[in-house]
Amino acid sequence: MTRAQFPDRPIDGWSRLTAAVPNFISRILFAETTSACRVDPGDLFQIGCRLKDLAPTTEKFWDGWRTAWRDLAEELLAGIDDGSPPAIQRRILRRAAAANHWGQFLFFSDLAAKRQDRYHIRQLWEESLRSLERPAPVEVVPPDSAGWGHILLHPASRPPWPWTVLFNGLDSSSEVEAVTVAERIVQHGVAVLIPDFPGSGLGLADRPRPADLLSRLEEQAPVWKSDPRLHRWAFGYAGISFGGTIALGLGLRGAGDPAAVLNYSGGAAVPPTVRLPRRLSLEFATVFDVESDALDDRLSEFDLSRQWSNLKVPTLSLVGQFDDIFPAADLLAADAQSDHHRTIVVPSEGHMFLNSLDRHLNLGAAWLASALRSKLPPEGEP
Repeated sequence: MTRAQFPDRPIDGWSRLTAAVPNFISRILFAETTSACRVDPGDLFQIGCRLKDLAPTTEKFWDGWRTAWRDLAEELLAGIDDGSPPAIQRRILRRAAAANHWGQFLFFSDLAAKRQDRYHIRQLWEESLRSLERPAPVEVVPPDSAGWGHILLHPASRPPWPWTVLFNGLDSSSEVEAVTVAERIVQHGVAVLIPDFPGSGLGLADRPRPADLLSRLEEQAPVWKSDPRLHRWAFGYAGISFGGTIALGLGLRGAGDPAAVLNYSGGAAVPPTVRLPRRLSLEFATVFDVESDALDDRLSEFDLSRQWSNLKVPTLSLVGQFDDIFPAADLLAADAQSDHHRTIVVPSEGHMFLNSLDRHLNLGAAWLASALRSKLPPEGEP
């Protein structure tokens, strides 16, 4: 910023940001992490100062939102030089990647630009991993020609590991929230596979989610299980937000014979689009590549509400009392219909219980690890 661009008086970036997106700040800060991408609180203040339009109901706001975050990312990266210690380089790379993530999050007016952002986020994150003195317990398998790849985080113990597939939220880059959640699970000795597939992760802007997505994922389960380092019995599904709905759906199908399912704030069905905030409705329509008036039919695949009597897998759902996307009541109904489903309602919290997130991420991770370890053979047996 040149001297001529300095404001005449201090700008209160926090007040401006909370005026524009009051419920979004906890989401952006999410949770502490050692290997995922995350911005600093001061970055949020800077974004608040840079925003010109404070009305998130307009495309103009989201265009300016993306520009502000991208500019911040470029300024951060410009601060790296050959003399920067590796630890500082890693932190800057991850802050810049996270800034790019939040810039493209809920930005749908230019999918080619969104695709470019997604690949840039992955590039910066992988670069941060390469700067480690010792190899990180993280492996990245880039998407194949059909759009299927994954990130694998694993514990330091010898394989085979108990493990879970972790499905991310609808419009989230894997390198931010999913890797943060995966860390909590890995700390309990469980490996985590975060898939890229059409409409998710790197595949989000490349191609839409396929019709009959649950069947496509069910077909992929034997491919994931073919890795000899992943235990053939101690295997489960987990998911964040809409990824939790996917995990529940695969658990109901018994896809790959899972030992447990963990759901962080996913629902038993996607509410009718008339009940969704406009931006969220647009998010679903973009990810599934359908017009808004056809969205309810497209999402009927994920109405699990009449299937709970088929559930045979131990399943834990954590949901905020005031979740306005996936209501707690729908999951409590599953408890009444299946002895295998248990719901923990987090008091006074909304979607993803962001104000007590760390505690409940750890609670879910501990439960999943215990359920998977119960499938391991006694010590010394193959």
